[in-house]
Amino acid sequence: MSRSHTALAILVVLLAFLAVVLGLYGLLVWRRSDVALTGAILLLGLAQLLSILWRRRHGQFGGSAQRDTGLAEGQRRLDQLGADSAALGEKLVELDGRLAAIERFTAPQPPQLEQRVGETDAAVNAIAAGAAAALALPDQPPAPPVRRPERGAPRPEVELFLEPIVRIKEARTVYYRASLAAPGADGT
Repeated sequence: MSRSHTALAILVVLLAFLAVVLGLYGLLVWRRSDVALTGAILLLGLAQLLSILWRRRHGQFGGSAQRDTGLAEGQRRLDQLGADSAALGEKLVELDGRLAAIERFTAPQPPQLEQRVGETDAAVNAIAAGAAAALALPDQPPAPPVRRPERGAPRPEVELFLEPIVRIKEARTVYYRASLAAPGADGT
């Protein structure tokens, strides 16, 4: 790195630092955001202008021959990327066809378990409706609601837990898994 390039880098960093300081000072002390931000933008613009002028003077933008070589190399790379992209597109179409064939081959058939759960659910609903109709006595008032046991009251000997089984693809509950829990001698 030459001395002039180092000096330019230091000057650009100094101007950027001054822009930040001016912006913060204007916002916090003057309470004038328009003046602070305008001054900061002008300082950053001056740093960018100095950088551009230095590069032009020292030939870092390159002459027309150097620029033409760079453009030809860029065009060659773009052509190569285009050819690679076309090849990838063809491979994607081929893989999509293979995936479609696999999906047709492995199309999900309605599982027997789901059918049986549906049948069981319909049978339970029919039994519950029949039992409710058989137990309904018109002369008696409705039964009081069942209350939860209070703390300290003896717990029931068996607890029923229902766990919903959800099919994620369909975002629906397929069936419920029931499990029973009985308290042990030590209360667990």
